[in-house]
Amino acid sequence: MKFLRVFGLAAIELLAEPLTGFFSLSDIPYTMCVDCMRIVSLAFIPAGLCIAFQGVFQGIEGGSRSLLISIGRPVLFILPVAGLLGRFVTGAENVSIVWWTFLLGEVVTLLCAVFMYIPAAKKKIQGLKICAE
Repeated sequence: MKFLRVFGLAAIELLAEPLTGFFSLSDIPYTMCVDCMRIVSLAFIPAGLCIAFQGVFQGIEGGSRSLLISIGRPVLFILPVAGLLGRFVTGAENVSIVWWTFLLGEVVTLLCAVFMYIPAAKKKIQGLKICAE
């Protein structure tokens, strides 16, 4: 699965301009679309890892942590930051700044998932040692 995300990232990075060419866009929207595709595709890798952590938490009886990751990505980290940046962005050439919130939101969510995983994994491992004795 990780290979598919890396392949998708590479494909979009390399083919952003030809893919955007399918649409009848003038110069500024065309540039904005290419920027958007390239920036948002960078978030594929951390997004995939976040989804993997959701499955891990479900597997180790951490459904609330899984839900927090699922909700945290769009609601806590992407939308508020995009909303704030959108208020300060002026001009079409600066719109790409807002698209960086996708990557930022995925990375922050991934860091939160890692920090939630460490104590959960230690607890599960300690539980396994007790059962083995």
